[in-house]
Amino acid sequence: MNKVKQIITACVARHWPALLLFGIHLVLGLYYMHGRGLSMTSDPKANSWNFFWQTLPMDAMQKDLWGSLWNLHAQPPLFNLYGFLIHRIVGPTHHLVAQHYVQILLGSAMCGMFYPLLKHMIRRPVVAFIAALVISLNPVIFLYEAFILYTLLTAFLVVAALFMLMRYCETTKLSRLVLFVLLINALALTRSAYHMILLIPILVLGGILAARQWRRFLILSLLVCLPTLGWYAKNQVKFGFFGASSWMGSNMWRSVSADYSKDELRTFHKQGVVEFDAVARKYFDPPSSFRDLGYNKTSDVDVLSRDDYNNINMIDISMMHLRNAKRLKKHDPKHYHANVAQAYRFLCKPSNETRPLTINTHRIMPHVHVASYLNGRKLASFLNERFNTRFKSFYMALIPLPLVVLLIRAVIRARLSWQSWIDTIRANAVAITMAGLVFYVTAISCLFEYGENCRFKFSIEAVILMLTVTMCFPLRKPDSVAGDAPDVISTPG
Repeated sequence: MNKVKQIITACVARHWPALLLFGIHLVLGLYYMHGRGLSMTSDPKANSWNFFWQTLPMDAMQKDLWGSLWNLHAQPPLFNLYGFLIHRIVGPTHHLVAQHYVQILLGSAMCGMFYPLLKHMIRRPVVAFIAALVISLNPVIFLYEAFILYTLLTAFLVVAALFMLMRYCETTKLSRLVLFVLLINALALTRSAYHMILLIPILVLGGILAARQWRRFLILSLLVCLPTLGWYAKNQVKFGFFGASSWMGSNMWRSVSADYSKDELRTFHKQGVVEFDAVARKYFDPPSSFRDLGYNKTSDVDVLSRDDYNNINMIDISMMHLRNAKRLKKHDPKHYHANVAQAYRFLCKPSNETRPLTINTHRIMPHVHVASYLNGRKLASFLNERFNTRFKSFYMALIPLPLVVLLIRAVIRARLSWQSWIDTIRANAVAITMAGLVFYVTAISCLFEYGENCRFKFSIEAVILMLTVTMCFPLRKPDSVAGDAPDVISTPG
């Protein structure tokens, strides 16, 4: 018993800054839930599991969980499995309340990881703690903890993956590096925006970091990647597309066709640029509205026969949209480029400015109001009114600036030496991976999404802020060794 007590005491003494951040966020999250009424059922429309396009009907999963997941093509499977397990444990009455509690815990754990990540990159414990505290009090985290979809879970997986990468860099234990790859795979199986192609640079990075252990790392990592590869292969063989979501084509059509009027789209059809089917219906009209256009396949499988976005016809509808998106983009590339620029402006809005969060946002408005000064929303509103500009927030600069600064510093340090590049990557693997994830998510969000881009940003929002802090300090030197990070802030008392 004394030994257990000593272990706990030593753990608290060593990790108290991270535990304090965890506790602060947890207490505030519970207060907002019980004292301010943050709830997953606040919105009069988006207040049930079955409301969302991305979720399988809960009754279908209750009848046949594995059959439902096997026939899922609209999304990857893990989020639906996550929701089902919570529902199964607590029952339908308390499902969303329990999910809210779970997501408060995940959000608090994520905040606890901000400090060690920042300390590793900048090696200044006091600055790291202050920055981590500010980031962990971002009101958007509390709002997405009270949101049914996978947004909070995705952000947690991103930070957890980076944390495991950091632990490998400080300990050189190969298991940490394999866990990093495992968590990236979990991302790919949770949200389709994290495409399996992302695993290629992740495996290359892991091979560089593993050094002499690269063969063992590669074997273990390929085994870890098998479920993701299997899911994509299942979709290719069973549904005819290699990806995690059958909606990609419809999303692309929405991005390319945005800001055209109906008359303009009809004119494009008359000119032979696009097909009639693409302009006859809205991109995300229910599959039943496309039946008279010939999309009338039937299925005996429950989750493929409902009038939702996992309907068997959604695959052909999306492929039709993708085909026409390519044609229209080729016909009028300037319009698409303008839409991509507008999508970036949408991305840079504060992440709470999406309709399903409106009611909950008003319930913690003082907190959101303070944050609007910190994220530049108030300044952007002033400039837009005064000078007719189109700024959204500081994120318009905070997304590209750290990436450019990091790249310039790496080039100056490594120059044309291959070994210098390897050493620089090994010393700054966490920051480089953060930059890669920010670039990837920003590109995907702007090229293939038009509308809810700010919600896409949330999964990397904390990463953007940590990179912003990191760019204010020099890169880690290539001669940095595992465990060379400074000690944590002195234990109080």
